[in-house]
Amino acid sequence: MTHVFMAFTEAQTSRAEGLRGALEAGGYAVRQASQDARSYEAGIFASAGVVLLWDEGAEVVQDALVYAITLKKPIFALLLDTTPFPDWLTLAGQLSPDHVDALLSALGPLQDDPITPVLEHLTHLHIPRRLEGVKRLGELAEAENTRERALALLGAVARDNLYQGVQVAAQKTLEQYAQRFAPQSRSPQDKGVVDVRCYQCGHTSYFNKNVLCGDTRLLRRQVWRGDKAMSEVSANCKTCNAVLVFDLDCGG
Repeated sequence: MTHVFMAFTEAQTSRAEGLRGALEAGGYAVRQASQDARSYEAGIFASAGVVLLWDEGAEVVQDALVYAITLKKPIFALLLDTTPFPDWLTLAGQLSPDHVDALLSALGPLQDDPITPVLEHLTHLHIPRRLEGVKRLGELAEAENTRERALALLGAVARDNLYQGVQVAAQKTLEQYAQRFAPQSRSPQDKGVVDVRCYQCGHTSYFNKNVLCGDTRLLRRQVWRGDKAMSEVSANCKTCNAVLVFDLDCGG
């Protein structure tokens, strides 16, 4: 079954529940965030797309939207008022909240997307199934139409999967993919320079850490690595413009 994630605010709960019923009647399983502020990550990761209820109070779901964008999840916005969208938010569609049939039609292609069935493997309780999902993502990274999304998911598995063996498998898959490109020369770096290699084109981009940490326009969210708070930043590869997601210690 195809899963979708609903992003909404507490004030939108009543409308969201009605939409949930319509989506489930249309054959979709619906995930949504609970009281746990971090619970949206698992729901978005396992979902083929995101349905966003948008109005003037929707900025409170920004972290969820940032995470969805870094994973290349399509976002379908239901417009509850005329509040403009932030410049960084890329949408797969904008629809009226009363046109459920149009929403179901827009979501339709997700059911046949080759990445959708892989999500069930990646979130399965059994480790062998998750490893099979990692292998399948590596295969999907070979195809141009699924490469960017497959690599984004591999990056998330390598960073955040609960099972170390699955993390290692995803990281090895990413490294094997990167090794297919000619190695880039590396220049001496100052302490304030961050280098990030793109798994899509193989190029290494260099960023000024102080600029990244001070730029409020960048997509960012706070993550915990062990007992340390880090800023997970999204920036564009300077060669192919693919989205690069990496951690920065902006506090030190």
